[in-house]
Amino acid sequence: MKKGLLALFFMVLSANLARAQSVDERRMNLIKGFLHDMHETEMDAREIGEKYIWFGQARDTEMSEKHERLKQHLEYLRAGAKDCVNCEECQNCKIIFKETQHKIIPYTDLSEIPHVNFDRAEEEIKDNIYVLAEGQKALQYFYLRDGKIASFYYVEKGGTPFFLMY
Repeated sequence: MKKGLLALFFMVLSANLARAQSVDERRMNLIKGFLHDMHETEMDAREIGEKYIWFGQARDTEMSEKHERLKQHLEYLRAGAKDCVNCEECQNCKIIFKETQHKIIPYTDLSEIPHVNFDRAEEEIKDNIYVLAEGQKALQYFYLRDGKIASFYYVEKGGTPFFLMY
């Protein structure tokens, strides 16, 4: 009986670990695809928005405003990509993801890399933050929601970081 319960426990644990890894893998691939399409393609803001960005429960009238804000932000990032090379001061790193140099890490796994402190955020939010890192340096933060990127830009107010969403 004990062996059966122990085997069942390990099967459930293994299934949960495999599921968690596949969720992280899907999320990391989403971020890699976003970085690639933002820097390596001519996709416009509407296409990038539809493919990668979570806009919440926006009404049709609001969507054009959200796409316009995304367009302006992407134009800014794309223009700066030619000038910015891993600038520590720029939390909005304008880099192209390179497997050999960069990695995407769940925020909850960042214990050894200096990073922005989202400790005041709810666990549900922290579990959905991913970080683009180069070596021991966190370059850019992504907040994911419902299988898309809700934000790739944050601000700090009173020492507390907040993600800005479209």
